[in-house]
Amino acid sequence: MRRLGRPMTLLGGSPVRGGTVLVGIVVAVMVVAAGIVVVAIAGRREQDSMIRRFEAMRAFYAQEAAVQIAVREVLRQQDDDGDGVIGTVAGGVISSGITIGASKGATGLTVSGGDTTLEAQGANGIATRTSAVTLTTANYVPGLYAECFLTASNPTSVNDITWTGTPAMVSVVPNVNMSVPNATAMWQGGPHTNYAIRFRGTVDIPSAGTWTFYNESGDGSVLWVNGTQVVDNDGNHSTQVRSGDIVLPAGPAAIDLKYYTRNASDTIILSWSGPTVASQTVIPPSALTCDPVLAVPPVVGHTSLSLAGATLDGYSSKSGAYGGSNITSGFSVQTNATAASAMNVTVGTLASNALCGVGGTPNTVITTGSGGSISGSKAAATSGVALFWQTPPLESLLVEAGISPVGTLTITSDRRLAFVNLTTANAKMVISGHRVMQVDGGFTIGSNCTIELNADSSLRLYMTGGTLALSSTAQVNANTADPTRFHVFFTSSGLSMTMANSAAFHGYAFNPGGGLAITGGSTPAPTFFGAFHGTTVSTSSTALIRADAAFGSTSAATTVLAAWRQTR
Repeated sequence: MRRLGRPMTLLGGSPVRGGTVLVGIVVAVMVVAAGIVVVAIAGRREQDSMIRRFEAMRAFYAQEAAVQIAVREVLRQQDDDGDGVIGTVAGGVISSGITIGASKGATGLTVSGGDTTLEAQGANGIATRTSAVTLTTANYVPGLYAECFLTASNPTSVNDITWTGTPAMVSVVPNVNMSVPNATAMWQGGPHTNYAIRFRGTVDIPSAGTWTFYNESGDGSVLWVNGTQVVDNDGNHSTQVRSGDIVLPAGPAAIDLKYYTRNASDTIILSWSGPTVASQTVIPPSALTCDPVLAVPPVVGHTSLSLAGATLDGYSSKSGAYGGSNITSGFSVQTNATAASAMNVTVGTLASNALCGVGGTPNTVITTGSGGSISGSKAAATSGVALFWQTPPLESLLVEAGISPVGTLTITSDRRLAFVNLTTANAKMVISGHRVMQVDGGFTIGSNCTIELNADSSLRLYMTGGTLALSSTAQVNANTADPTRFHVFFTSSGLSMTMANSAAFHGYAFNPGGGLAITGGSTPAPTFFGAFHGTTVSTSSTALIRADAAFGSTSAATTVLAAWRQTR
């Protein structure tokens, strides 16, 4: 089961909140337990009646504790009670004789597509209570949803922007850490002046308390958290930082950041500090999720997308690995171009819908050659897809010498490396924990070499120079087959990602200044699983692209009560 993007509202409208859920629920049942002392002053008949009522209440709260904790485990994919299983809660006495279940507080965990059903039982004395809750999960994705608007000349405030219109460009960004030189636009092909960006999503607050948020921007920016304006850095000015405080409980908080520039300042950075973040720090991608308003296609070729002898279809990483019933064609791929044949399929198959640039003529821009086919519809997009430049996060670290691992190398800390040559036969790089790596030169992965991710681990790889090249039977993140856990960001122009022979890659790659080239012809075919946004996408014979249709999808999340019964 995949980690779902963010907690959601559960029984009675109470949101699932970090570790405070466990503490809060136990406190609640202790309060109920304290009420039993009044029984001593009543007559025997009244005592018996009150005891039964209190036993029923204790059973109710025990059951509630079990299901709430279990639901939180499923949503956050964390084993909070340490019983070794996500979605179950260890049974036993939790407070003053109040028991969660007989063996497990939450049992009968079932998954069907996007639905998860949890059954929980609480018991006290003669009373037991059981409920079943079904979660319909949403396609929340890591990062924030970004909408780009082209503004009238010389705005002076965020209030001058029409934020409700159709955006010129949309995207999903890992976080807000963008500061580009004046020679480079904020996104590929974008303007230097008179534009605005709105970032929306959810930030996961690690612990309750007072949190400080910081907007660094030039020109203006304003931040709202849970609908409250927290930071006002509005108006025309050079790059500067403004901050504001807000008291928040642990758990999800909605954020809405509006930014504009008119004079090519091209800087917007969102940071925080608080009870568990000692100093001003850029909010990391791991704390951010979003549910896009407009779908963002998983595969984008800004100027061209060419499939020659290849197949591009899709699946949902939320439902597991590609294959079997987890194969779909109900998604879109896109080029931002409007030139003739900017998207072309020859002796290959595009098993999806196809979108060309805004205002383009679909039948002119999207074409097929001999033996090529497109199974879905053709249309012009209502918004382009922005290819944002990302700021390398480890610039302050000294550059380590390049490495050429032999055998197994485990990465247990953030690293900035001159280059990586993972080319010695059977060499393996293992990622332990949530890591960031910056490579200033090339990164080559050769025959029978692998990059693997341990449990509860991920990698954000920033390529500031060179090529990310997979050849022969190179395997990247195949052991998890979860592309959401491996992100690659190319941070300057002229960089590329290449795959050849029988290489396999599971991840998301963003290359605003370069492309993805997959050279086929081998068995098994080279295969890209995940999402790619770049200037160009090109493939040759037998190459395969399995697009993650869950990336950037719009959806809704609901929690419904499937069954409720008082068993005694």
